[in-house]
Amino acid sequence: MDRDPREIPAVLAEWILTYGGHDAGARGSMDSLCTAAVQALNQARSRPGRDREAASALLAADALLTAACAMSSEAEDPDAALVRITGEVGDGGG
Repeated sequence: MDRDPREIPAVLAEWILTYGGHDAGARGSMDSLCTAAVQALNQARSRPGRDREAASALLAADALLTAACAMSSEAEDPDAALVRITGEVGDGGG
């Protein structure tokens, strides 16, 4: 049986909890993925240099942002969804 494409892998749900501060359950929303990605990216940027935790946060940010962008293709207006994602990431979530 194929997995529902809207289901997110367990590692993404864990990162949403770690960086986004809430449990995503089996499905993450584009907003929860993006929020967690921005927080992970901010954490990575706050630890410059060769730091294992920063590298892990950067990898999480990449995966979360990639999933948010993929999910945007299912939005009512995919272009607007991508603009919103890039705006949030571009201003550091604030």
